[in-house]
Parts: sequence; structure tokens; C-alpha cells
Amino acid sequence: QVTTASTKALASADVWVSPNPSKGQFVIHSAYSGVGQVRVFNAAGQVIHNEKVQALNGHVLDLSQPAGVYILRIETENGVISQRIGISE
Repeated sequence: QVTTASTKALASADVWVSPNPSKGQFVIHSAYSGVGQVRVFNAAGQVIHNEKVQALNGHVLDLSQPAGVYILRIETENGVISQRIGISE
């Protein structure tokens, strides 16, 4: 017997970051107040940031990375969202 897990996509209105782009510091805004897994990927698909956040809403994400476009992936018990974030010089 094979079981599969489905992943529900979160709406971008429920989770977003600001400012975007920034110089590397972002604030996560979320309609969900619980725990979340935050990952950031570079253009090569490598994980450059990975943390479990106890209170997602208002969490400050501080990335010391070169200027460019990255993918932010946030996983909560309510679902998953991925979005592009930009780091400017």
C-alpha cells in the first residue's frame, strides 16, 4: 500500500515579505501565527538558508547574500508558498 501526502498551496495574500527587493533584510507577514519552516534557495537551487520559525508573522529574515533573485519557500501546517525575493546592492 502506498500513501501520498498532498501539499496545499498557500495564497500569496496569506503570506508575503517586505520590503521586496531589499538589501537582505525581509519581514515575513503571515495570516498564520504558528510555526513555519523557512528556506531560501539560490539560482542554482541550493539551500542557502534554512530555519524553523516559532512565530512566523513578523519574523525578520536576515540574509547576507550577493545581489540577485532568490526563492523563498515557507511551509506551515496550513500549506506551502514559494515566492521570489530580490536582494539589491
